Amino acid sequence: MGTKDISNSIKNRIAEFAGSLFVSPKTIVFIVMVLIMMMLVSLMSSFTAAALTGLGGAAQAYQEQERLSLTAAEYEICAFFRDKGYGDTQIAAVLGNLKQEKGDFDPAYDNGNVLGIMQWSGGQRTRLIEWCNANGYGDQIYTIKAQLNYAYEVYIPGSWFFPQYDGDHAYPEAYNITYDEFLALEPKDVDLAAAGFCACCEKPYYKDANGNQSELNEHRIPFAREYLQILQGGCLDDAAYVTWAVSIANDPAHGYDQDNRDGPDYDCSSFVAYALRSAGYNVWIFDTDSEIGQLERIGFRRLPYAPSILQPGDILWTDGHTEICVGSNEVVGARQNESGGVKDSIPGDQTGDEISVCPIFMNFTYIFRLPEEQRTINRTSADAIP
Repeated sequence: MGTKDISNSIKNRIAEFAGSLFVSPKTIVFIVMVLIMMMLVSLMSSFTAAALTGLGGAAQAYQEQERLSLTAAEYEICAFFRDKGYGDTQIAAVLGNLKQEKGDFDPAYDNGNVLGIMQWSGGQRTRLIEWCNANGYGDQIYTIKAQLNYAYEVYIPGSWFFPQYDGDHAYPEAYNITYDEFLALEPKDVDLAAAGFCACCEKPYYKDANGNQSELNEHRIPFAREYLQILQGGCLDDAAYVTWAVSIANDPAHGYDQDNRDGPDYDCSSFVAYALRSAGYNVWIFDTDSEIGQLERIGFRRLPYAPSILQPGDILWTDGHTEICVGSNEVVGARQNESGGVKDSIPGDQTGDEISVCPIFMNFTYIFRLPEEQRTINRTSADAIP
């Protein structure tokens, strides 16, 4: 059968089919053409997404570095200060000092004299509690969120001065920097940033009672260097979307609402979708029904859910709900509004728990994870979402 015969045969088939439906052959041809165009558009979208995912290949050199991961608390602190405008150098200096103050970053630690992630003691402990009670954080004193807000708004700028200690307790004059000078330091100055924060904000003695140098050079500065390596290397487990998600959870301007889910409020699935888009992933603003297809389209692999294998950046899914793993068996997600419902919400987070970081509280069905070779180093900031 020749080409002309095939063409005539197709036309006859279309005419017969159209006759059975009482539709003109021209209408059927038009419908077929529309369907073909839709298929072509879908194919082009897939090719574009694959190309975007492949752009991370140029950054694979970072993966030869030692892979250091941040805990959920470290992620939360990093996201908070980045949202406030701190650079990598300043964030690394703060994290390095806080790791020495309270290595597990436990905000609930309180022995009656020393409290929280910065080990506030005596009058500072009292002022922290009073500030929280006066500024809407009275029931959140033992949370990282409340303590970071107090630290940023009151403690760090308010207590920043160079201490005048005597003898061996005194710091070298080189560490005498202003808060503005601290904020202007570059990555090459990370040692000075860590030392300046220690001397001018935390203020432990430079040397202990036995004349031994303080933990500054042994711990705080090395810790800050390690954190800077993570931040500069983009090794936040290759999950810039985790940093964005945590920053949104820390901002009370964002709450839960299924009716208005495109920012500043979100529901569980739009929260995950916008997090991915903030890191450059080409996804629609999906719901949980279409989420699986969208994640697999951009390269995420589906794994059976098992808490023992979770990694930061894993996207967790079950029928009707989804969250993002931030590490240490904790997740960040949008869950319910101020009344425990999903609609007719008051804008913003009215309870502190509408969007939040918390321990894993349910069994999921699947873990979605990018394979190692497809992970992209992406240091998109928290405010980069279009």
